Amino acid sequence: MFRAVSVSRGSENRTTRHTNALADPRSQNRPGWPSNPSPVTVGTLQSSTGDVKGAILSGRKSIAILEGLVETNPDDAGYESRLMVALTSFRSSLLADGQIAEAIENVRRVVKTLELLSGDDPQNSNLRRGLGTSYGSLGTCLMQTKDIQGAIDNFRRSLSIAEELAAAEPKNADHRKDIEIAKKSMSEANSARRRKALKSGTFRPLSSLSFTSRRRPKMLSRPPRM
Repeated sequence: MFRAVSVSRGSENRTTRHTNALADPRSQNRPGWPSNPSPVTVGTLQSSTGDVKGAILSGRKSIAILEGLVETNPDDAGYESRLMVALTSFRSSLLADGQIAEAIENVRRVVKTLELLSGDDPQNSNLRRGLGTSYGSLGTCLMQTKDIQGAIDNFRRSLSIAEELAAAEPKNADHRKDIEIAKKSMSEANSARRRKALKSGTFRPLSSLSFTSRRRPKMLSRPPRM
């Protein structure tokens, strides 16, 4: 069975601290982190109002601050968890501005971190779900580069994790929602692959294929009845 870790602070390991920080919406309110409003909040607001350039500036500012806090507080998983959230959220503004390479690099950083943490604690459902969601985000970014197969591979990983979690926690609506999102993403990617194949002339619908009739082997005559 999967589990969401919840133990006393004194006995927390690195993986557990990340789990709790990811699940705690107050993780942003930490010493050294600007507030009222924070760069992340400003960036989200700017992105929603169409100020993509402003959102990118705020996003880079928040990431720089968090990277500094992670470096000076290596044992505080809250900062690193917040950094992963910021890197993932920042991809939308970067993609909207055509800065696809930076978006992919940011999401790959998150995927790599979550793969390591999930590998240390494979039964941790929070980390597994975060990893699955990150695979989906990476797939979305790769679609922008026309790397359709790479996108499909990541959507498939995302779907696999969502189905795995849903089987272990069938009453969890979030897992069912993750399955729907992953399936929709895979469907769109497969449609894009078919369109690309049709455009390049490498895709042949079944109706266009010519079938060569094969001569059936002669039936052996039945022996006469006695």
